[in-house]
Amino acid sequence: MAMVANAGVTYLKEKNPNTTDPIHITAHFYGVAKLGKVEIAIEPAKMGKRMVNLRGKILQNGREIVECHVIYGNLQKEQGVSIPQEVSMNHAITIEPLDINRTPDTLNSTVHRYSEVTDWWVDHSLLENYKSKKQALSLGWTRFKDERPMDPLSLIFFADLPLPAIMNLPEDVMPIKGWTPTITMSTQIIKLPTPGAKINSCVLTSKHMHKGRLESDGEVREYSNGKQGEVLAISRQMALFSAATMSANAVSKL
Repeated sequence: MAMVANAGVTYLKEKNPNTTDPIHITAHFYGVAKLGKVEIAIEPAKMGKRMVNLRGKILQNGREIVECHVIYGNLQKEQGVSIPQEVSMNHAITIEPLDINRTPDTLNSTVHRYSEVTDWWVDHSLLENYKSKKQALSLGWTRFKDERPMDPLSLIFFADLPLPAIMNLPEDVMPIKGWTPTITMSTQIIKLPTPGAKINSCVLTSKHMHKGRLESDGEVREYSNGKQGEVLAISRQMALFSAATMSANAVSKL
């Protein structure tokens, strides 16, 4: 998704350079891409003065893999009324404060696909607490290994970073863990990160699964003085289980 959004930025730098900040992206996944080259095609859907809508596609070997709809604007020049986040976002899950001197956790590269480019600090106590309550949750602090600052494109990347929340469910609820291919995902950028900010908290929860189809809601919050700061991005996605996993699990609601 971030690749398509970035291709759209390149397109807009020539066509409409005042609206190059991605604000919202929705993606539909039609197939699985193989490791190798892909083609990204961008076309305008609606070109406005304050907001621009683009369509983007990822193609491989002539086959369409992903289709996206991306809305762009100018986050620095947005105008309108805001509600303080302590009022509007008071149901957020709070992760333990982060000591940035703590060594990042070692991740299993066969499980976590971005372990080579990101650092993770997992809140194990909170994960175990939710697991004991049979609630699906995935979360942690994260940053790029090269410590580059966050930008709107990286927020799209981080919103899709946590492992599927159902992987944290206990064995009596989910005896077999399996691949959960994304069918559709929407990410909304709430605000720009503070200039120079590098660390964020990623939280992903799932509340419902029915006949192999599940939903997940995500939130990316900025690191601020060791704790979670304001929300930078939110996401929602629909995913499926593999046939083998679906046949082994009769759970209809998490």
